[in-house]
Amino acid sequence: FWAAYVPCQAQFRDAVQLTLEQVDLIKRLTERYNPHLTWCTSTDHIREAHSLSQVCSLVGVEGGHSLGNSLAVLRMLYDVGVRYLTLTSTCNTPWADSAQVEEPGFSPEHGGLTNFGR
Repeated sequence: FWAAYVPCQAQFRDAVQLTLEQVDLIKRLTERYNPHLTWCTSTDHIREAHSLSQVCSLVGVEGGHSLGNSLAVLRMLYDVGVRYLTLTSTCNTPWADSAQVEEPGFSPEHGGLTNFGR
């Protein structure tokens, strides 16, 4: 898996754009280094790549702050090939607390997930 990550400071600003640019870069690198790497989005792709001794490139997004609080963005990320999303990485979102809340100086905002996060 490749991980597309943008810093927490991008939340509420340009996190969606930066995330899409990273996914685009990963896809272009995979195409450039084909046949060694191959873009995979399904188990069938993984099996085919394995049979050809290729390394599968699967993409995940680290941190729900990359969504811009939009389920439409989540659906579009899937359409461009993203196959996992961590709810939080190193920052809270308006719908989920990150693990950072256990660190000194951080405190939970939501007590875990909000109704939207569930």
